[in-house]
This record gives sequence, C-alpha cells and structure tokens, in this order.
Amino acid sequence: MVVRFVKINEQTTHTYREIKEVPLAIEEVLGKIPAIKEIAEYLQERKPREIYYIGCGSSYYVAYGAILPLIFEPSEYIGRAVPASEFIWYYSKKNEGSREVVVAFSRSGETGEIIEAVKRAKEKGAIAVGVTCTKGSTLTKITDYSIVIEKAFENSFVMTKSYVSMQLAGILLSVHLTGLRDTEKDKIIEDARNLLTTASKILDDEKRYRSIAEEDLHVEHFIFLGTTFTHPSMLEASLKFKEMTYSYAEAMHALEFRHGPIALAKRKDIVIILSMLNDDSLEALIRLYRNLVEKGFQVRTISNLYGGSQKFKDISFDVVIPWEGNRYYASLTYIIPLYLVAYYRAVLKNYNPDRPEHLVKVVKEF
Repeated sequence: MVVRFVKINEQTTHTYREIKEVPLAIEEVLGKIPAIKEIAEYLQERKPREIYYIGCGSSYYVAYGAILPLIFEPSEYIGRAVPASEFIWYYSKKNEGSREVVVAFSRSGETGEIIEAVKRAKEKGAIAVGVTCTKGSTLTKITDYSIVIEKAFENSFVMTKSYVSMQLAGILLSVHLTGLRDTEKDKIIEDARNLLTTASKILDDEKRYRSIAEEDLHVEHFIFLGTTFTHPSMLEASLKFKEMTYSYAEAMHALEFRHGPIALAKRKDIVIILSMLNDDSLEALIRLYRNLVEKGFQVRTISNLYGGSQKFKDISFDVVIPWEGNRYYASLTYIIPLYLVAYYRAVLKNYNPDRPEHLVKVVKEF
C-alpha cells in the first residue's frame, strides 16, 4: 500500500478539533432529553415487538453500544443491533414490519445502506427513527422521527465526536424504552450529565495519550480487548487505528483471546490494549492481564481503577478513566483517550488523519 506522507500541524486538523469538541456534542444531546423521551413514548404507544438499531462502520458500533439497556433491563421488546446491510438482506424479510421499530444511525444521514434499510422497513409498515448529525439529510426526511445533533457535524472523514454523541442519544432512547420505573430511569439519565465533566477531565490528560503514541510508534499490530460494556469502544478504537494510522488492529471479547489468539505469544510486535471495568468481570480480567504478561505480551490497560491497592500492585495503569457512573456510558468514556492515541500516532507518522487514503466521507452506494 502506498501512503502519502504530509507534514501535520498537530493542533490545527479537523480531527483534533472535533475530538476536543466532544463535550460540546454531549451537551447538545443532554439538551435533547425531553425530545428523546417524547419519541420513546410514541414508540411505546405503538407496542412494537422488535426494535432494531442499525448502522454502518462506526455507526454500527454506535448501535451496538446504544442497544445495551434494552438487553439488560426489563423490557417488553426484543432489541437487536445489526449492520444495515445485514438488516436489508435478512432481518427486513423476517417479519411483518408493522410490529417493528428501526432506529438508524448515520452521521451524514446519506449512507447508502442506511437509506435503503429504512425505505424497506417503512414499506413493510415499520416505524423509523433517524439519529444523525446532518440537518436536512435524507434520513431526516424518510423517518417518522429524527434526532439531529448539529454540534457533532464533522469535516474530518473520521468519526469521533459524532460517535460519542449519537451513541449517547441512542442509550438515552433505550433507557426510556425499558420497563424500569420512572425513578430508576431518571437515575440512569441523570448519570449522563456527569459525562460532561468526565469527558473534559479525560481530554485534559492529552499529554499522556501523546506519550503512549510515541512509545508504541514502532508497533504495527494492536489487539483491543473488552467486555460487553467496553467492547463497542474497543471495536471503534480498532477501526480508528486502521483508518488513521494504517496499522493492523482487531478487537474481541477479552477472555476469547485465550481461545486461539494467545498462540501469538511468540510475536514481539504486538501491543494488547485491555479495557477493564470495575464490575463482575474484574477478577477474571486481572488474571488475564497477569497471564498475558507472563507469556511475554506487552499489555496496556485502560480502566476506571485507581492504583494504590495491594490487590493491583503489579498492574500497569496506563489510562485511568475517571468514571464511576452507570456502566452503559462506559463505552463513551473509554473511547475518548483512544481517539487521541490514534490521532497522535497518525500525526507522528506524518499521516493525514482528516482524509485517510481510500476513504470517502459518505458511502452513498449500496
């Protein structure tokens, strides 16, 4: 592959500015909570059987993270997150659409598969909701309701603040659709307001993320490991490393690494990024960390754990996320530092993060 090298002024690119504007996009979504609640109430009145969250690329990972409250909380609905293309080929033909809701995520509102999927769903009588960052886009015109996050509009080809804000909007919609009591919903939704402070604190540690990018500049193979509530952000991080830095990167559920991929232990050109959440998975992930280090892997951690405990004295705390709130928002907080690591890796290699080779901003063809 031939890649054009360019000299980048680190803090003047669209991508850099848009990562730093994540709090502004979050703030806009928080201001839309009443409108999101209204959409949820309308959907509940229609008594759907299945709710599909669909997207493409980063927007599919948005859907994956956003659907989780409908899976883990009491709900009258079957919630699924699927790529838009898979919805077109298989799921749209499975049932009569009159008992379905399709929530479509697309930054541009013009993505080919998304538009086709919504049209097919609507033809069968489904209700469609669009979540986008582009006012007046096709998606807003063909859906029954739309959530438009204008401050998340991006000039860069690479999604960053749009990912965080669209997933937040989707999570809030999911919470409103659950069968939780209103007081329980309010508690989860109120927790989202703390994301503003958390995102700002994470961005303040920018020098640390640049340092990580410098230390791993020679590495070309990255493996991102996570569990259910961080896995969406690990998939997204893997994609950003591919897009911005042309590095080989993959993501998987953490313990799945033991079932085959651990054979890569003889390779010395791999960095594993292990995301750990202080929940039921923690003890197993600590054991995994120690096992990987014993086998010679270079392991970096991203977690909401703080050092100082004897229990974790041998753990390298590379990135600490100041988030102790609801687990549904973990994916949003964990991705922000990884955006900056990928960004600095790109500019240190003199790659243009705004316009990666062979990418287009909008894939309109289906």
